[in-house]
Amino acid sequence: MVAMPRKTTGTKDPLGAALAHLDAAVKAGDAAVAKTLRKGATAAALAKLEHTVGALPDELRAWFAWHDGQSGHASIGPRDNDRLVSSAEAADAWKFLEEEGNGPWKAAWLPVMTNGAGDYVVYDCGNGRLVRYYHDDEARPAAAKSLAAWASATAASWERSIASTQPAPPPDGWTRVESPTKNALAKKPAGTAYFFRATSNIGKGIYVHLFWKRAKNEWFQATNSTLEKAWTSISNNLFPFQAFPDGGAANYLAEEDVFRDGADAPHAGLYEQRFAKPPFPTKK
Repeated sequence: MVAMPRKTTGTKDPLGAALAHLDAAVKAGDAAVAKTLRKGATAAALAKLEHTVGALPDELRAWFAWHDGQSGHASIGPRDNDRLVSSAEAADAWKFLEEEGNGPWKAAWLPVMTNGAGDYVVYDCGNGRLVRYYHDDEARPAAAKSLAAWASATAASWERSIASTQPAPPPDGWTRVESPTKNALAKKPAGTAYFFRATSNIGKGIYVHLFWKRAKNEWFQATNSTLEKAWTSISNNLFPFQAFPDGGAANYLAEEDVFRDGADAPHAGLYEQRFAKPPFPTKK
């Protein structure tokens, strides 16, 4: 057993503050990921880890007391594939790497995250830095200068991800309305348009679903990343076989589709506007 140097912290708690910030950011960014975070490690669990690797620095004890790993395979950040390991997983991984690891390895390195494919983010108990350990590459690049710095950077990444998926307010002229019935749509004049936004079923991001009535019982629709692009898609596909009747439009605009992400989603709602002329260049 290799004893690891114990590291004390000052009166301030930058790590605790950074981890609390990260908790809030994960919950706001993806509730499903937040649910994978386990409760903090017990004193007994930390004692078992220390029995294997030696005395832990205070901030590592605080780290595992924050969350003792994650359930499932979700990544802790929005743009990487790192998952928190539990204290038991950390002990097993450290023992394996100590005995059979490939390439540069230090006994003072303790795995704290993994990608599930044999690679780890390890905590250097000698200086408190985070290093990436690759099982098939001798490169050992820096991951962060400290646990607190990593937590702050990951929280910021979540916040950028959240901001990128918050759509701008609807353009001028659009009015939020309730989902219309088939009969109501039949009475709408040509030029009536609706749009709503919902999270894509494939990948991440919010997409605009646009519907436009060209003539009686003749609707066209398009889905794209912005309203402008959706209008362009409609203008490029004004073929008779692409049109659908009032009943089809009513089905598309039903509440369960409009509010597929929940009525309390920041982008939720159906919007309507009538255009006297097509809001895109018409082909001659």
